[in-house]
Amino acid sequence: MTMRSLSISRRTLGAMVLLATGTHLLAQTTKEPAFRVCPGTYALCTKAICEPDGKGGFSCKCDVMQGLSAGARENLCKSVTKVPPKPNLKISSRYYPVQSYVACPSPKAIATARWAWCLDMPCTVDKKDPSKAHCSCTLPKTRGAYVFVTDHYSLAGCESEIISSATVEGVEQITEFLRTSPLQPFPIKVLGPGK
Repeated sequence: MTMRSLSISRRTLGAMVLLATGTHLLAQTTKEPAFRVCPGTYALCTKAICEPDGKGGFSCKCDVMQGLSAGARENLCKSVTKVPPKPNLKISSRYYPVQSYVACPSPKAIATARWAWCLDMPCTVDKKDPSKAHCSCTLPKTRGAYVFVTDHYSLAGCESEIISSATVEGVEQITEFLRTSPLQPFPIKVLGPGK
């Protein structure tokens, strides 16, 4: 058997393995999580009230926090500043576990959504009050029931205000991820009438 024949035989065997398993043996790796936990200074927007910014997005006033927080996997920890809050500091909005929420019904269309997507969005620490940050948030990309973070049942955040939020499914996904991270989630209570 010539070297060329041997090379063709190896490629044919590799193609057969690929077809039989659906993936190449060398490409079989564990899936990387969708989120990343990082330490640093961040904006927490889970209870933020927002206003239209006149550019198709929202301006949300969020709390400035320090410590562990979660964000999307592609946003590396080196992008989360370790600098303590100070006026005009650029930070990003990130997630910290919630303890309870009301599930708001899905909007009929994204354009009519009464909530803003703030995860990993750019924020600036307020000039006068470094405990607050102004974040530039967007319309949500997906429909579905969304969360109004509160400690008592009320539909006010679903009906009368534009809030920073996430879908119920999104909160469930990040909570599941956090069970295996240093930032442990709380048991979440979904509030309803009489709860």
